[in-house]
Amino acid sequence: MFRGGNGPLQVTELDWQHPLTDAFIQSARELGIPANTDYNGANQAGVSAAQRSIYRGRRCSPAHAYLHPALTAGNIDLRVNALATKILFDNGRAKGLCYHRGGRQFKVEATREIILCGGVFNTPQLLQLSGVGSSESLNDLAIPVVHHLPGVGQNLRDHCYIPVSARVRNIKSLNERSRGIPLCMEVLKYVFGRRGLLALQPSLCYVSWKSRPDLTDNDIQIAYAPASYDANRDMQLNDYPGVTCAPWQHVPKSKGVVQICSRDALDPPRIQPNYLQEPTDREVLLAAARLSRDILSARAFSDFFESEDQPGRDVNTDDEWYDYMRQSVGTGYHPVGTCRMAPVSDPTAVVDSELKVHGIQALRVVDASVMPNIPSGNTHASTLMIAEKGSDMILGKSPLPATEL
Repeated sequence: MFRGGNGPLQVTELDWQHPLTDAFIQSARELGIPANTDYNGANQAGVSAAQRSIYRGRRCSPAHAYLHPALTAGNIDLRVNALATKILFDNGRAKGLCYHRGGRQFKVEATREIILCGGVFNTPQLLQLSGVGSSESLNDLAIPVVHHLPGVGQNLRDHCYIPVSARVRNIKSLNERSRGIPLCMEVLKYVFGRRGLLALQPSLCYVSWKSRPDLTDNDIQIAYAPASYDANRDMQLNDYPGVTCAPWQHVPKSKGVVQICSRDALDPPRIQPNYLQEPTDREVLLAAARLSRDILSARAFSDFFESEDQPGRDVNTDDEWYDYMRQSVGTGYHPVGTCRMAPVSDPTAVVDSELKVHGIQALRVVDASVMPNIPSGNTHASTLMIAEKGSDMILGKSPLPATEL
């Protein structure tokens, strides 16, 4: 019911697990969190080793699963290293597109419709540059208004996290395997067997649980890695053994915005995520961070735990945790929602239930920006679902029969 067996994208189990991950799982279970053998099934609650889109040691990306096979048909003209700069309209109908490539401007015309898949940041940027968005904001930049649609760029949602990390002892983490002679050995493992460190994803374990015992559904997630990062160097591994938890809230309420700053498509838009703006978001993230600390401090992890690195044991009160959040909060790379699907009566709506842009003919959006709210988990599968469903809509296929789960 929850899984197919003949899709193009591979989802596989880990074929190797670090002892530090085994210890983390046992620590979580010691705190009453059950083991979950398949968090992509009917029930997400519990702790489990990560599943991944890696097949035979290689990332099975949507490009690998969908695009590359489609290119063999010979009816796709793929133009890489190109940036769409403006949608062309004729009496409210999308008729073409301008794009920038190799220092030159090009124009293409559409015979049927234009499908925007620029993502949560580029799609609203392109719409605004083309005159679709808040008329007030467009007038401020002297951009002719094609259609007043104030929801464009609004409703930005994202999972945000704070690192909770520790130094470990009596064992080597992935930090040591990632440099010098050990890294050379990992390269050889990968070259000759597509295995080892280079065949792994960053997070090797997940926890999905509740911030309060009275809740019915899980509202927090913790990603765990048997590696740790230097707080003063972006994404650089420490030169000592360590582990990291990345706790976040499943469905944050804080909303951000994406807004162009100029008429130049090469200028990046202003991205204001407004992380933790809502007090409940801070409270739930605090509970997730404290749970991360508790798991790393449990008896099952005691043989390896040496000391807490981030935030450090001098952070204890709510206010101290909130100060740490303000300094260290980061993106979970799950942004959604800036071209929200909703009825035209909703002031934040951008597309309808068929992904067509309100008030514009022959223009659709098919990417994560159409999500009305953020999913309570990673957004990869949801984004692929939008692409699958969107392609059926474009082709005019009838919906699949309803299934009761």
